[in-house]
Amino acid sequence: MSEHKAVLQIKELKEIANLKPYVIVGVPEVGLVGTIVTSYLIRQLAMQEIGYVDSESFPQIMVVHASEPKYPVRMFQHDDIISFHSEIPLAPRASSYLASEIVSYSVAKGARAVIGITGIPSKRRIESSEALQVFAISNTKDMLERAKDAGAEPLEEGMILGSYASLLKHCMAMGIPNLTLLAESFPEFPDPEAALSVIKVLSRMINIDIDTKPLLAESEELRLRLRELMHRTQQSMQEAVKLAPSAYA
Repeated sequence: MSEHKAVLQIKELKEIANLKPYVIVGVPEVGLVGTIVTSYLIRQLAMQEIGYVDSESFPQIMVVHASEPKYPVRMFQHDDIISFHSEIPLAPRASSYLASEIVSYSVAKGARAVIGITGIPSKRRIESSEALQVFAISNTKDMLERAKDAGAEPLEEGMILGSYASLLKHCMAMGIPNLTLLAESFPEFPDPEAALSVIKVLSRMINIDIDTKPLLAESEELRLRLRELMHRTQQSMQEAVKLAPSAYA
């Protein structure tokens, strides 16, 4: 048993056929963009809960939805889309373990690509009301071209941190296509508008029909509801931000 498997395991509640899926990953980081996107996809596509992730390296937290206790990192599926959705921020070691196991799981399922969704802190987002840019990073030219055709801009220089850096690293090591979509975001506040800009790119890339009007309508409610998660996420990312001040676009 690998070190990763000893401390973190993906548990399926039902066996999923080999769908050659797109595996979409949303964990709380900049602007909570990934978490907002996966949560919205789960609701809009009526995705079925198919499993969860358990780890001794996660915070000792359970969440409650509709009076039912749930693991804070869960898996959902709709057609050829599998989504990993986290409601807790992850420490660096937990991020690495989770990324490794998600990529191993994706390889086992014959996934077409692993898609990470996050934000990138942007001074332009703070100072301007212009349309938000979505940047793309990929380990394959094909995925990068598809992202570009869908409205994303290839990131030419910069860096990514935390969970999504680990996800990209493990995808490169295991030879599976990875795409990371990064929306210009507020660094300190939940950013539903940044999430919306990613959803538009993603829907064009993987041919899903998503009504984005409800997300716009509930954006203020989301900002209020997710303030505490944003606070805890900032605390978990503080060290990484100190090490990489140039992460600002």
